[in-house]
Amino acid sequence: MFSDYFKAWSNAVLATQVVTARLPILYMLAVDPTPSRQKEAQLMFAEKQEALFEGLVAAQHIACQNMADMMFSRQPGPSAFTDYMNALTSPAERILKANAKRLGK
Repeated sequence: MFSDYFKAWSNAVLATQVVTARLPILYMLAVDPTPSRQKEAQLMFAEKQEALFEGLVAAQHIACQNMADMMFSRQPGPSAFTDYMNALTSPAERILKANAKRLGK
């Protein structure tokens, strides 16, 4: 339970760090667009779309697996919702951590 709160707090701090690092890049993109700034902006949006799609596919897999478990008279287990949410959010967390590491240099 405590680890979930710490993970959420840690992700909030990392998200703030990434947004803070990207704001000057986006401002400079608006003022003076260069190929490297355009590439960073495109990467920013592409990463979010990729993480969303990957998370949705993983969550759908968990949901179908739990439905199959219930159809065959097995219980989905007490952690079905937790497994679903972890599958949904883990790609975004992975990209967030990679961005914080890359932009924090």
